[in-house]
Amino acid sequence: MNDQITKITLDEANDYYDVAQEELCRPEEDLVPFMICRSAYKSVGNYLAAFLFHEGIDVKNSMTLEFLLKTCREKNANFNELNLDPLFYGNAHSEEVVSADMETMHVYLDLAAKTKELVTEQLK
Repeated sequence: MNDQITKITLDEANDYYDVAQEELCRPEEDLVPFMICRSAYKSVGNYLAAFLFHEGIDVKNSMTLEFLLKTCREKNANFNELNLDPLFYGNAHSEEVVSADMETMHVYLDLAAKTKELVTEQLK
């Protein structure tokens, strides 16, 4: 059962990540940083949740990114290398309230890519 939930959650994370990447390919005047930030933010949460499902931990929708990362770190010290602080502070207390400026957009995308890489490596 956990393998199926892990796969579904990982697929959702990849979908959010792909949406963020595809949005970035638009001409600059058509970019919607909020959409990119929101999709990247959601991908990070889903990547962390996929890892936790893989580890046999039940993840609830109400769990914050901070809690998910803390739990991942308790299960695997490699997550200590992942600094998601930009997602925890400022305007980013939930995926509905993410910042929408260009600089933040690039930070979110970078964090999503790092999270994807780390989780993918741990699930091998």
